[in-house]
Amino acid sequence: MTDLVTRVAQSLHDKWCEQMREKGFYGSTDPIGGYTLHDKFHSGLIPWPDLPESRRQEYLATAKAVLPEIVGEVFDSCIIAVCESCYAGHSPNKNGLHILVRAGYRSERIRCTAQAIRALRDRHLEELKK
Repeated sequence: MTDLVTRVAQSLHDKWCEQMREKGFYGSTDPIGGYTLHDKFHSGLIPWPDLPESRRQEYLATAKAVLPEIVGEVFDSCIIAVCESCYAGHSPNKNGLHILVRAGYRSERIRCTAQAIRALRDRHLEELKK
């Protein structure tokens, strides 16, 4: 999961640089076309490896903070897509069974087909907490 956190942090920095350049800012490694606009210079517009460690740590902390929510949402969407009972709003019990009660009939136990996805989600979320 460390690699994922680092990749997200790098992506956040790259996106920020892209947005700043769209606003007309430039960094020390950007060509400026023969003129200088001191008010549009930003020292943070540099490649990821050249960022000061403190700035990289800020991006890593942000990535680590948002990833659990993103990972949870993605896995929850997969669970709903895979299991018809979960899609219908029926949560499985601790044994991974959906208990469906039909009018006039006995309750029916159906194994949740998304249990493996749910377990994988929980494992990844636990790893992100470390």
